[in-house]
Amino acid sequence: MEERIGDLVFTDPERFEQGVLLEYSLDFDTTEEKDFEIKTISADPELRGYFYIEDTEYGGRIDSVKVNTSTREITYAGRNFRGILNSKIVEAGTANYRVANGNISDEINARIAECGLTDLFICNQADIPENFRADVTGFQYEQNCTLYDAIIALAKSKNMTILLDYDQKDRMVHITPTLINDYSDYLKYCADNSVNFEIEEKTAAVNHLICVATDEDGSRRTIHLFTDGAGGVQPYCKDQAAMIETDGEETKAELNTLDEDYFLDKRFQVLTGLDEVAEVYEGDNSPEERYCMLQKQPDAWGAVYTQYYKKEVSEEGVVSYSAVEAEETFEYELLTSGTPPDGWSQLVQETDGSKKYGCTNYYERTGTDWTKDSFSQVSLVQVLDRTEAVTARPADWTYTYNLYAYYSKTDKEWKNYEAVKDDVYTKITAVKDVSTKAQRKRGNPQWKIYDPIKRKWVSWNRSYNSYYKKDSKSSSGYSKVTKTKNKKGKMVVPRPKKGKYFAQSKSAEHAPPWPGKVYILHYKDTPPPYVASKYYRCEFGEKAPQWVGGEFYELKYDHYRQLAQSGVKRLRELDASESQNVTLEGFEVRIGDTVGGVDEETGVGLDQSLPVSNIIVQFVSGIRSSVEYKIGGED
Repeated sequence: MEERIGDLVFTDPERFEQGVLLEYSLDFDTTEEKDFEIKTISADPELRGYFYIEDTEYGGRIDSVKVNTSTREITYAGRNFRGILNSKIVEAGTANYRVANGNISDEINARIAECGLTDLFICNQADIPENFRADVTGFQYEQNCTLYDAIIALAKSKNMTILLDYDQKDRMVHITPTLINDYSDYLKYCADNSVNFEIEEKTAAVNHLICVATDEDGSRRTIHLFTDGAGGVQPYCKDQAAMIETDGEETKAELNTLDEDYFLDKRFQVLTGLDEVAEVYEGDNSPEERYCMLQKQPDAWGAVYTQYYKKEVSEEGVVSYSAVEAEETFEYELLTSGTPPDGWSQLVQETDGSKKYGCTNYYERTGTDWTKDSFSQVSLVQVLDRTEAVTARPADWTYTYNLYAYYSKTDKEWKNYEAVKDDVYTKITAVKDVSTKAQRKRGNPQWKIYDPIKRKWVSWNRSYNSYYKKDSKSSSGYSKVTKTKNKKGKMVVPRPKKGKYFAQSKSAEHAPPWPGKVYILHYKDTPPPYVASKYYRCEFGEKAPQWVGGEFYELKYDHYRQLAQSGVKRLRELDASESQNVTLEGFEVRIGDTVGGVDEETGVGLDQSLPVSNIIVQFVSGIRSSVEYKIGGED
């Protein structure tokens, strides 16, 4: 369907008419992308200027100019009038919701003024029957929604929609709330596959990012990030180090920024009015801990000291902080009375149900000073309660003999059995004469023997008395080697003979032989006898540590650094400053999903259960060349 429409007029940034485009193609997306694209060979329209077709909503701001060097085709693109509304935010501030009351047109004009768009937009009184009231009561805006969404939501709350048209006389876009005409036009954004080289300048990048986050208690935090015309992020914190984009723990540890160090107002906003493009970003609200050194003693230190911290540095240089703890106080009093304290030898039941002797609540002095370390709690003493005789050899005697006892009549006390070692005698089987002629002549022969235990040759003359010979009179059957008389009656070292003398060694430890009867000793814990002037009573308490300036820290938080850091990354993603793109195989452009509505110009009415899902409109040189409708998702 072809239909001639009005002239496509282009203007300067103040919307004063500059001329009319005669040859062009226009793709206009009304409500999804809310943008437009004009292709022409004319270089007359200028960046940040406008175009419009009078008495329609076909118009918008030129945000980018793209030149195809191979075809000399120029593409002008930007936000349509709905898109400009969509680039402003109705900020919630610290409140959870914004509430609207009153006439719908007055409320829309108030929001337009709040967003600084009164130079371009004005809302007319609603086009409604006389018996229809266009007042809203208690309407709640969605948190930090766009101005466009706010207006649409207001209208929908009254079963209305809005119509837009540009008036050349006052150079304003007029918004008119109206019934029934749900004019949700969604236009196709066409692809151009013939491009070889493109230079594209964009000015409609998001330059005002409203970063919001919610604390655990439900309260909202907001910080505004701004960029300049070149995409540079404006200051948002007094401490420049906090603005360095990093995730490093070392950097976080060096910072001392607090919430009050951030600029939460809009003092650094560069682009305002129609140049402002705002977006809401739900960011990271992870607070960063900041331990701030206290220089002045807090009021009521003795009552609030546990709210503060002390700094600790490990041997590896790792810094940590721990809560300030109370200092323990104690006062010891010597018990001089000859009478023991009440309950000294009695079992006392504790609060946890256990029982202990009263004497353990007192102390003995074990050191020379009056510090806590010089006192120890009175300990119970073990006394023999009874003995249990065992006459049958236990099956595990070899391993458990030390658990049994016998009574030593010599020492007059009970003793536990101990491991024993047996003497082992090994024959000496290697002997050699190492005497010199002079030694033999003097009658002083020298010998060496091979010690089977030490496994080496040793001097017999020097160590003979370390070895043994058989002796039937000895209890062990062996006795040590001693000197003997020679023929002249002189005492001399006996001559060693193979197999006659022995080296002694010990066997491994083993259980003693079973004695036939052993005892198991049963002990019991009992209080020690009370002695006057030996024991102490102690009174324990707690007190705040002594105040020392520079030793204690207060824990505060920085709630905005992570939020701002993630917001800056988001701005980088949204950055649309001047760029160059080279495409060898062409490119594809998305086709957007749409919402339903009624098109009054063509008279297409839709059942509520089958709304118009898409309207695709194309214009060529003043002719609306095609209109394509999709109903319920089908053509």
